Amino acid sequence: MQNLSAIQAQAKSYNAQAVAMLSRLIEAGAHQGGTSGLEGKRAEILESELKKITDKVLRDAFGNVIGMIGNTMPSLTIWFIGHIDTVGKGEWDKAFVARCEGNKLYGRGSSDQLAGVVSSVLALSALKAQEKYLCEKGVRVVVMGNPHEEDCEGESLKFLLELVQTSAAPFWLQGMPDVILSTEPTANEAGMPRPYFGHRGRYLYNLTVQGQTGHGSVPLKIGAAEVFAKVVAAIFDDVRGPASRKFGQDTFAFTTGKLTSPSQNAHTEVAAWDIDLRIAPTSNPDTILTQMQNTALAVREKLAAQKKLPLAQIPQLELSLVSTRYTTYNNFVFNGVQDLPGPWLRPDHPLRQLALAVYRDLFAGEPPYDKREVKTTEKESKAASEEGDCTIRDFYNFSTDLTALAQLQCKAHKEGKEIPKIAYLGLGSGIEEQAHRKEEYCPLNSLDNATAYYIALVMRLTEEQSKIR
Repeated sequence: MQNLSAIQAQAKSYNAQAVAMLSRLIEAGAHQGGTSGLEGKRAEILESELKKITDKVLRDAFGNVIGMIGNTMPSLTIWFIGHIDTVGKGEWDKAFVARCEGNKLYGRGSSDQLAGVVSSVLALSALKAQEKYLCEKGVRVVVMGNPHEEDCEGESLKFLLELVQTSAAPFWLQGMPDVILSTEPTANEAGMPRPYFGHRGRYLYNLTVQGQTGHGSVPLKIGAAEVFAKVVAAIFDDVRGPASRKFGQDTFAFTTGKLTSPSQNAHTEVAAWDIDLRIAPTSNPDTILTQMQNTALAVREKLAAQKKLPLAQIPQLELSLVSTRYTTYNNFVFNGVQDLPGPWLRPDHPLRQLALAVYRDLFAGEPPYDKREVKTTEKESKAASEEGDCTIRDFYNFSTDLTALAQLQCKAHKEGKEIPKIAYLGLGSGIEEQAHRKEEYCPLNSLDNATAYYIALVMRLTEEQSKIR
């Protein structure tokens, strides 16, 4: 049986080390900005820290930095994932200057999500003392820092999931994980990280209207800008995905775009904008895309009737998934398609029950989840929900690298192949709502709490691994 008090004390003893490591990772961003493709300095720091713990350290071709302890021929493999890239400084001049004030450590990436990586490294350090026991029980523990998450979630993990199924991976890393834990932030303001069990999906579409240009003094029968504006307004008004009791209404946002014209006194030639679609794991992205396409066609048909023009003379419109060619800091080139399904661990999955039990035992209480009001019929409330308890939010609002696993499982389902039985959850130091903010900070005590939870979870999984295999 675990000594939970000893685990908590050990995690707290690492606090000064955690603060120092997190500060170094934050300030390494000043080297090249620390954004996707520029994480090299952070990778060097992480690789150095892992080599202090184990000689089984790898930086793969994509740029994942990986350390492992435990059994090299495991019966149970646990991965801790976390990304080392951050967004840029924006308007925050001192974004890459780490500073502590009370229980807060400020700096870009303090919450999103360098803190989680730090907590997992320190947990690995603590678990190193138990390596003989882990080996006897057939348990392998892998900790990693993943690049390029902010640009396109899941690509680094997808690369690694494919690598470990081949002989190209070192023998101590070969084989699929049984459990993946995302260290993305889940803590509240009090520094208590909560177990999460998935996130909404993210799909990025591009809406492009191709029109004609000409001198601004000469009116066009119908211009690209007019069609674009009316289609955008119609999508806002008319497109609605199915509402989920757990995840709420599917939502979308118009994010970045462009209007092109030969000059400031010429009509718009091309109007383009990206649409960031967030949907419940139970929703179908194709349904939303079809709605948007039908809405756009209806707008063009209405304009054709109003202008007394054939539809062919109304500027053409295209909706497509965004795919971008990226290069990682390790010079690996890949195409990132923004087709990112949301994973969701079913409510009756044994890992969910075990993860919550570890939390209750370690912290002597229930996770302080955000409460929400759910309007439902009496019949619905009596029925077992596939989404679990809908009165709490126990999932990420944003998407994470766990989307790689969701992609893998969706692909296997579509192809009629065996779906990989990999369980997953999220729990991390740092606050989700601090992501990408100016004056971003991480509660210092959340570093200790997450480290303690990781240690306790590994030890419980070691003792009760038959429950989840």
